[in-house]
Amino acid sequence: MTVMTHDDGELRIESPTQQEQDALAHQAWRPVFRLIDRTDPTGGGSCVAIKLADKVFLATAAHLVKRGHEYEIVVPNALNNPTDPFAATYLDADSDVAALEVMEADRRFFLHKHVEETSLLTQLPGDLEYSLLVIGFPGEYLECIGRIALSETDSVLMVAANAFSLSAEPMPFDEWPKHGLDRPSNTQRDLFLKYDPEDKLRVLGDSDTGVVPQAVHKPDAPMRGISGGAVWLKLIGRTPKRHPSPRLVGLQVSGGKRGGWLRATLIDCWLDLVLRNYPDLTDAISRIRSQAI
Repeated sequence: MTVMTHDDGELRIESPTQQEQDALAHQAWRPVFRLIDRTDPTGGGSCVAIKLADKVFLATAAHLVKRGHEYEIVVPNALNNPTDPFAATYLDADSDVAALEVMEADRRFFLHKHVEETSLLTQLPGDLEYSLLVIGFPGEYLECIGRIALSETDSVLMVAANAFSLSAEPMPFDEWPKHGLDRPSNTQRDLFLKYDPEDKLRVLGDSDTGVVPQAVHKPDAPMRGISGGAVWLKLIGRTPKRHPSPRLVGLQVSGGKRGGWLRATLIDCWLDLVLRNYPDLTDAISRIRSQAI
């Protein structure tokens, strides 16, 4: 959506063009990955690669990460996907977020496919114009794209995961759900979004950025897999060059069983989790929090 302040001072909601949404989706989908739970095929979801100083993390929903489970990250165009590439795992059940530090040897998988510090936004804009987009992997939308022979006896199966983008808008506080929540809501932590289940999802894949995302009508798409996905914000103003890139503002963690709304945790809460366990990143997180909108 776009929030616009008009000359009469009235705040109105207007929709961005589909071209604007497609451009935003192309910029925002690359740091988002499919998280596969190899121990429990019914689990898994989405995650976002974020670089802080010299460390790379996968940010996701805490309820997706189970102790003792084996995880695989689906990396586009890779001959093999990293399995359990975590040097450390930290969870915060209260905000339902997890910080998974990527081992140094596996950072190569996320080279140029991570969110930079300057693309994180720790506060929502006030009366500025902006649009929101949720990107993740609903359900089990995995596609076998072939098998590559490594030797006469060994081969590797190439698997691609189709990401979907979903347009949504912030839900006013007085409309926040009162029932069906797995934990109490908190205005300092939560962002609730509403969307139309009948809207077409935009399919994203390993295609060139010049290709327009395909629109598909999937009102019954299992939204469970979007958990851990990215909530992006794009400022839309009269000087677009001032804000050329989308900003990551939250992690999608749950939604209504009947659809229509999603719950996200603000990225600032995820940074709190990181800061508690990585005091050496204090300066980096302070820089992020001091960034102007």
